[in-house]
Amino acid sequence: RMTHSIEPETESLQTPSAVVIGGGIAGLTVGWSLSQAGWDVRVLESGNRVGGAMQTEREGGYLIEHGPNTALESDPRITQLISSLGLQEEKRIPEQASKKRFILKQGLPQPLPMSPQAFFGSGFFSWKAKLSLIGEPFRPAGNPDHEESLSEFVLRRLGREFLDYAINPFVAGVYAGAPEKLGVQQAFPKLHELEQRYGSLIRGQILGARERKKEGRVSKQRAPMFSFRQGLGTLPERFHELLGDSILLRTRALRISKDSGRWLVDAEQEGQRVNFHADHVIYAGTAHQLPEISIEEVPTSELETFRTIYHPPVSSLSLAFPRNRVEHPLDGFGLLVPEAEKRKILGALFISTLFPERCPGDQVLLTVFIGGTRQPEYASLPKQELQELVLKELKPMLGTNAEPVHVFHRFWEKAIPQYEVGYGKIRSKLDALETSHPGLHFTGNYRGGISVADTILHALKLTDLLTGTSN
Repeated sequence: RMTHSIEPETESLQTPSAVVIGGGIAGLTVGWSLSQAGWDVRVLESGNRVGGAMQTEREGGYLIEHGPNTALESDPRITQLISSLGLQEEKRIPEQASKKRFILKQGLPQPLPMSPQAFFGSGFFSWKAKLSLIGEPFRPAGNPDHEESLSEFVLRRLGREFLDYAINPFVAGVYAGAPEKLGVQQAFPKLHELEQRYGSLIRGQILGARERKKEGRVSKQRAPMFSFRQGLGTLPERFHELLGDSILLRTRALRISKDSGRWLVDAEQEGQRVNFHADHVIYAGTAHQLPEISIEEVPTSELETFRTIYHPPVSSLSLAFPRNRVEHPLDGFGLLVPEAEKRKILGALFISTLFPERCPGDQVLLTVFIGGTRQPEYASLPKQELQELVLKELKPMLGTNAEPVHVFHRFWEKAIPQYEVGYGKIRSKLDALETSHPGLHFTGNYRGGISVADTILHALKLTDLLTGTSN
């Protein structure tokens, strides 16, 4: 085996340098941002492609997302990033028809009321639930020192019906998770903050909206969704194009240590040992893969904690049907399935309503999600069995009266990190590692939020910290 050492050019010895481990969206964002600030950067990606879970498949007349389907433009910095990458013209906003959200109730898709007027005028929630909401501002705030699950929090502030038919399906759609396991402070810190700061979610929404307006931010509920003409995969592809040789594929980091005051990353690249010296090392891989890397002076047992973060398995099945063989108009974003309905899928996105060009014009395209914390055993079923299960589920819900014309399947063995009650200890451990090892940093969807936007923003904040910029 040969050992290579990649050092900065002689004339750029004063240039700050960083090795980024992981070529997902966090690693690409921080790598690109540091390179734009004049740093010497190497991004090490163990796989054959960048993008992590952000994977777009383009086949024939179909465009399929195997990971996230959309991202939120919840902060001006997301807009600035898209613009700096030259992707503003490629951006696509979902069709107006997709504003509606369906929830399965009593076996049928029912539109979720999306405004106060719709809420009180709709029969979706009972009068008991409506009265409970009216009483929400008068309920006392919880003990800030008691870490609650999301279900405890919602039951205390809003009641059972909201938990079962609003929060439970929403959590299944976002986290593929369960409200009784997720910690409200960890997974939904804004809810906890609203209660503690304003004493009420409703008061907090009203007063918080004014503050966000002043700061140029928008709430996640109101933030515009976007993708790109050729899918979200456009984003990592563009990063790769711009970073060029700074990205090293099929390069797996093995060990991080200190060498003469600088960081040394030992790696394996297609059977050969290589090493990289840098001022900073940024781990941007997945949380559960962190223990596979040896870090000098950090006991293996301490890193094993990160392997215990639960990532439930999820399968996504994208199915194309002839338009005239689906009874439901599919006039919305999608359909979420509450656990109380006792079905075998988490929900379905109406992809051809969001982005009509993603399948032939005489067809509709649905992406169905199976498994998660709720029913992990279904996620790993073979494609044919999954297809049979999904078709059986969809027929009474949406009136699918035909075999699909085309089926795409993706199984994620470890899908989304669950910010469960007690997750604060994981975050504290990461903080402590960074404090005790100056120059070592961590970023990714296990740190500052699981969404695409949160992951990008955490990476940008880290860049600010490293470059001494404030935003």
